[in-house]
Amino acid sequence: MSEKINVFWFRRDLRVTDNMGLQACIQAGLPCALLLILDQDILSQPSLSKRRVSFFLSAVKRLSEKIKRIGAELHILKGTPIEVFTELRQKNNINAVYFNEDYEPYAVKRDQQVEACLNEGNVSVHRYKDVVLTDYRDILKKDGSPYQVFTPYYKKWQFMPKERSIHIGSFKTASLISDQTENFEPSESFAIESDDVMTTFFKRKIGQYSDQRDYPAMDQTSHFSKYLRFGIFSIREIYHKAELVLNEENSTENERQNVSGFIRQLAWRDFYFQLLHHHPEVVDHAFKKKYDGIKWENNRDHFSKWCEGKTGFPFVDAGMRQLNTEGWMHNRLRMITASFLVKDLLIDWRWGAEYFQEKLLDHDLALNNGGWQWCASTGTDAQPYFRIFNPFSQSEKFDPEGHFIRKYVPELRNVQGKHIHRPFRMSDKEQHHCGCVIGKDYPHPIVDHAKRRERAIVMYRML
Repeated sequence: MSEKINVFWFRRDLRVTDNMGLQACIQAGLPCALLLILDQDILSQPSLSKRRVSFFLSAVKRLSEKIKRIGAELHILKGTPIEVFTELRQKNNINAVYFNEDYEPYAVKRDQQVEACLNEGNVSVHRYKDVVLTDYRDILKKDGSPYQVFTPYYKKWQFMPKERSIHIGSFKTASLISDQTENFEPSESFAIESDDVMTTFFKRKIGQYSDQRDYPAMDQTSHFSKYLRFGIFSIREIYHKAELVLNEENSTENERQNVSGFIRQLAWRDFYFQLLHHHPEVVDHAFKKKYDGIKWENNRDHFSKWCEGKTGFPFVDAGMRQLNTEGWMHNRLRMITASFLVKDLLIDWRWGAEYFQEKLLDHDLALNNGGWQWCASTGTDAQPYFRIFNPFSQSEKFDPEGHFIRKYVPELRNVQGKHIHRPFRMSDKEQHHCGCVIGKDYPHPIVDHAKRRERAIVMYRML
């Protein structure tokens, strides 16, 4: 019988530093085999973004190269997790399998099945909190129920201990015997510029974060989302770096407020993760159940125009085109485009959430669902249904010079002054002068915002 080994299973934690489950596996003392499964239950989904798969595979390749540099090997196997672990437990002398918890409904079910499969072969399973700073067990009301309102949750979250970053030292490695080894190359190679992104944010941006994050042309957001989605970044490292800036002696009060605003966003992230765990039904249903009764118009032509960024509302169209070209959208635009779909076009929020899922590199079910239900006023602690973003005034406030619009909607590049926000108000002479004829080069608004706002309020109020 070969020597007993432990296995660490990488999932959405594609890094060797500050990895809670990996550290525990190494500290257990037995030789450690490193495993990643190309999960065919996920990769075979027809709606899965090819761009996101390519980014994930690029991150896997980068992880494999880092593991080689420390003298180990990443075993990349293809199949469903049950198939892979059934074979591994038969061909290898596995003592235990370690992994970090995932909180999505699919992942919870998958992990339960994997644990049962391994236990049948007398292999123990050890799970660790790594994706979040606090999870569904950490912050509960006195009666043991989860919080459904963010503010009281956040008051407790602020004082919860957050683990410190940990260093992965050298360790004894082990190999795995399997017939499912996969050699792969990403179909589209992404440069994983994570170190530059982290350095730029903490040196140049975080001190102005809250003041400037809502202005998309300023590009003052962290751009951490896709790196957090796949665990290329550690959420603990980010938190503690922010805490260091917050406590710097030479920080101004305004800078501290900006840093605190960033840390608050990390709390929102934890809040949505724990919400999804306690209420997995929110994936398909409104958290506020009465809103499942909304009779959506679901005009498919309007939905197509929203998807394409051809609604005649420049700020909305710029956001959608950024999403379609880059696989990412500025957070302010995520709120505005979502509100527009639901409360101007009166289209089911689930249609929009699914479209974002298909397009976003950083798609995270908990955060995407939480954001959409917030905008749709169907979720917990959501925006009240009668507060409806005006796409024109949002544009005037957060892209006053129209730089963001002109970047993503080239038809409007030569539109001057305030007309960039409402190009349909240009005279015929102004349209011809700037080379943008409304109705030909750029569409008229597909709906009347004021009328649709009233219609949406009535629609919600009737329930």
